[in-house]
Amino acid sequence: MKFHSFLIVLLILPLVFAVTPSFTFHAMNDIHINPFYDPNIPIQQYCSRSMSFSSFQSPDVISSNYSSIGRFGCDPPYSLLQLMLKKTKSSSKTVPDFMLLPGDFVSHGYSQDPSGNYSTLKYEILKEILRRTSLEINVEFPDTFLFPAIGNNDVQFHYQVPTLLDKEKYYSMLFEIWFEKNPKNMLLKNIDEIKVDFLNGGYYKADLSDNFSVIVLNTLYYSISNNNSNDPKAGDTQIEWLENKLDDIKKKIGKVIVVYHIFPGLNYYNGIQYFLNKTANEKIQSLFYQYKEIIVLNVASHIHMNGFRVNHLENNTSDPEITNRETYGHTIISGSVSPIFYNNPSFLTVEIEEFKPKNAKYTYFNLKEFLNSSNREEMNFDEINSFFFDYDLNQAYDLLDVDVKSLADLAGKLFENEELLRKFLVLTYGYPDTKENRDFVLGLYMNLGLFTNNENWEFDEMEKKKFLCTLIEMGEIGFKKCIG
Repeated sequence: MKFHSFLIVLLILPLVFAVTPSFTFHAMNDIHINPFYDPNIPIQQYCSRSMSFSSFQSPDVISSNYSSIGRFGCDPPYSLLQLMLKKTKSSSKTVPDFMLLPGDFVSHGYSQDPSGNYSTLKYEILKEILRRTSLEINVEFPDTFLFPAIGNNDVQFHYQVPTLLDKEKYYSMLFEIWFEKNPKNMLLKNIDEIKVDFLNGGYYKADLSDNFSVIVLNTLYYSISNNNSNDPKAGDTQIEWLENKLDDIKKKIGKVIVVYHIFPGLNYYNGIQYFLNKTANEKIQSLFYQYKEIIVLNVASHIHMNGFRVNHLENNTSDPEITNRETYGHTIISGSVSPIFYNNPSFLTVEIEEFKPKNAKYTYFNLKEFLNSSNREEMNFDEINSFFFDYDLNQAYDLLDVDVKSLADLAGKLFENEELLRKFLVLTYGYPDTKENRDFVLGLYMNLGLFTNNENWEFDEMEKKKFLCTLIEMGEIGFKKCIG
């Protein structure tokens, strides 16, 4: 009898782990838990954080409103994470096939300046936040594969990969937290392979079936802020590893989703930012093009606002109209749980059909409206639930799907239609597109130089073009051509 039962288990296991060509996943990131969050501390003291984002302060009255769940301008307490997890779970008709967690679990200020005074206590707090956030997510999603990535605030020194002396201890700690203490993850069919790769550099490939995998990269190795002498060979090793894994998947006629915290390409934030060094950026983009047929989607985070990126082959034109050019490397950027940049907290849900990205939806907690409620501290979950709303990319922009062509077409529409672009900016920050919210959100963009005034919200044409060109150009040459 026991032998028969064992055979039944063996027969069932492959079916349990198999991901069909149509599935759903969630992404939640930039959680930035501050265990010492105190809503009663004045906003000018940044809620006991050690970093200042004064350029994002707003004259709006909500800046001084607070709650036990969170407030704008501050990294949140565990209670906000618990709320977002509960909402994520209740929004799923079934258990999601997996959840992506693309980094930055720890509040700003605990990952330390490598040139400053070192605090052993801060590092211990950082590790405890990593443990506790993982536990909170495991408790709410015990039957879901969880795939975390390392963020720039999750390491001992800000933006720095661990040194050769520290890497074994650091990656072993994370593997224990993220895998060994997660029973579901330990059931992954290639868990032994995952352990070897993760301990080598914090990256891994998780096989969910014979023809579908999730690759999680540690892009801190390529950050322009990283000291390459910390672990000089691991970055190149990871790119070689990535190429080998993509090649193996292609030979098996499989598909893959690629995940990272800091993404290749550009961003508009007080000017143009390149997150990764030029060499790595070009190598990764080259691999994305070479293996574009097997990459279902890239998922990233880091900027705290939702968005997307596409890329195309270099050509000799500065015409931003890209609908008829070959596109690849499409990335969906998830928003953040932390409302530190006056963005509403969010998580992302993506539906895949036949290995094609069909729908992308951001679910936002309207913290702005919640903080304006006089009875907010007495509300139960059902009452708080009324402050959530969905930002569905397909519905907002009449997209049939969210594949690379649809996102490229959307970029073209944003170039042509300034009214649509204003709507995009408001929704990107996580607010319903109302007159009041436009005034609030576009006022934040005034700090970034995107607008010339705050009365008619007229764009600065060059800054507008820079912002839009970051959506479609991931390299320096193409970007310069795009802005003319």
